Amino acid sequence: MKKTERLFNLIEQLRGSPRPLTAASLARELGVSERTIYRDTKLLIAQGLPIMGEAGVGYMLAPHFDAPPLQFTADELDILSIGLRIAFREGDQPMRRAAETAFAKIREGLKDKAALDSIDIYAPSGAAIPGSNIISSIRIAIRNKSIIRFDYLSLAGKKTHREIKPIALLFFQEARLVAGFCTLRQDFRSFRLDRIENFQEMERRFTSEHYALRKSYFDKVKADMLIYQQSSHLN
Repeated sequence: MKKTERLFNLIEQLRGSPRPLTAASLARELGVSERTIYRDTKLLIAQGLPIMGEAGVGYMLAPHFDAPPLQFTADELDILSIGLRIAFREGDQPMRRAAETAFAKIREGLKDKAALDSIDIYAPSGAAIPGSNIISSIRIAIRNKSIIRFDYLSLAGKKTHREIKPIALLFFQEARLVAGFCTLRQDFRSFRLDRIENFQEMERRFTSEHYALRKSYFDKVKADMLIYQQSSHLN
């Protein structure tokens, strides 16, 4: 995460909380060390941001802090509304809470606060998707760039022990998958969450490899999509 993005996210965390947040909780949420939170907080205070609190106690923005109102086009508000409502429908409990708080933050920041509430776009709830119970654990592992380990039951009924470097969560209509580099197959693989057992996030990280692996994975996805489109066009 770039420094500018990290500072912005730190401000947003403080802005969205009615009570002081400890450096430990901020570090967990942003995926950085407590030392980084202390350093970034001092930098923001030096730049004039009204942050109250101190190390060991917690931080919060002063009540008088304000920011310019957000302005979005009608199409942009539609997209935000659709995305947040789908995230609320499809996600686990932490994702639902995040969708709710994000919706509230955006609404609070709008010049016309009623604009977001008046959008008649809905994402009705459907049947629960199998495997959703471990979405939180996988999201955190992806965020932490941690290697994960689990037992996997294939469609053919064969169970294998896998260790992967997770890259992305994939949300399809019928299933949720985690994609990553599999050390057993020495290649990228995707695994259905409902076929994963004995999930474990390891202490080992693949931070130094993450950028290259992520780029390779999405390059492969784009290449596969191009081949599929070309074959469909020929047929």
